[in-house]
Amino acid sequence: MNKKAILLIFILTVLVNFCYSGNLITYSDAKGDDKGGGNLRYPLANIFVPNAFDLKKFKIYDEGNYYEFSIELWGQIITAPHGSKSSDFSYKGRSGERNERFGVGPNGWIYQMMDIYINFGNHKHKNALPGRNISFFENNYWDKVILITPENPVVLKNLIQENTETPGLQEMSDDVILPYYYRVKGNRFIARVYKNRLPKITGEIGFQVFMMGYNSSFDRPSTLKTIPVEASPTYKTFGGEFSYCEGQPFIVDMLCPPIESQFNLLSNYSCSTHPGKKLFAKVPMIWTRVKK
Repeated sequence: MNKKAILLIFILTVLVNFCYSGNLITYSDAKGDDKGGGNLRYPLANIFVPNAFDLKKFKIYDEGNYYEFSIELWGQIITAPHGSKSSDFSYKGRSGERNERFGVGPNGWIYQMMDIYINFGNHKHKNALPGRNISFFENNYWDKVILITPENPVVLKNLIQENTETPGLQEMSDDVILPYYYRVKGNRFIARVYKNRLPKITGEIGFQVFMMGYNSSFDRPSTLKTIPVEASPTYKTFGGEFSYCEGQPFIVDMLCPPIESQFNLLSNYSCSTHPGKKLFAKVPMIWTRVKK
């Protein structure tokens, strides 16, 4: 193929993307509600900066052959210092007595993990991914979830496929979408998914975004390495809830409809060490008509 043909293909690709590019969905979330069910507290290490899990704005863009998802935070996104490797990043605790190591994931940041749930009208899955301890309202079940973590997508895909002991995960696995592209821009996460991986985003859809903590060193494959919430915070775990409870949510923040209370939603669960007696908190989708 000669240079003129390559240049023509490049120009046509840019034009196609420009013609299709557009903001399909924008949704804003309140500041200061990064407290889970109301009592959640951040880990003690000062690498966990204020509002680092506090959702500010969620957007979906149509970019031609892919959808772009933008998740903006009220706080700072901590990434790797220039030139450091994923195993080299450490941070001193507030008390000055500890020096904890935090691995920087291949995607460039350290400890946030996000789920983007979308309802395309099929209402397939009642429960959220493992490690969230969340169910959705009836008629608000999700069809696809886009999982965004600092982890290498190949490693994460293998973790999901090989985890056959976690109830429900294999039934969900075909509907778990891992983006092909990640980027941190200021206080925004940007992820891209090819359109052939998702149904067309059009008409009225439901969506929801969860914000959790992620730590690759937690050997918890059944929860996809979600940072747990315990009775009291430690240098690496959240605190403020019951300890050893099988039903409590591990959600730090979520998108909340105007007429609902996030704290009420996420605190309405049954805590039990017996799997048959636990009752997950239920949350709704955000429903909107996609912009044309």
